[in-house]
Amino acid sequence: MQQEGKYVDTFVRAQRSRYIGTDDEYLCLTIARPAYPTPNRNVSVTIGMLMSDELREQVAFYEDPAIQYREVNNTCERCSITDCREQAAPPVMVNKREEWKRIQERLEELNQ
Repeated sequence: MQQEGKYVDTFVRAQRSRYIGTDDEYLCLTIARPAYPTPNRNVSVTIGMLMSDELREQVAFYEDPAIQYREVNNTCERCSITDCREQAAPPVMVNKREEWKRIQERLEELNQ
């Protein structure tokens, strides 16, 4: 957004994030701004609140359609989402796990 000239100052965003393979959902509030003295880089703080019935009652805007909903994972390296637009690194841990599984399956075949 900064490179496109849309934002030059601090901005705030909210997102509902559900971790793949779990029922864990978080309401995340992020504040970001250009870093000093390198304004082409950002610094940010995110507060993630685990969704519960109590939090849903206390946060009236929880289901606001303007809040983006995403399925997420801990890191790109451990993420098995194949069509992720924001992937910043290859899923090396997922690839290693799949390779290990293939090796184990092949060894099983050879043992039989």
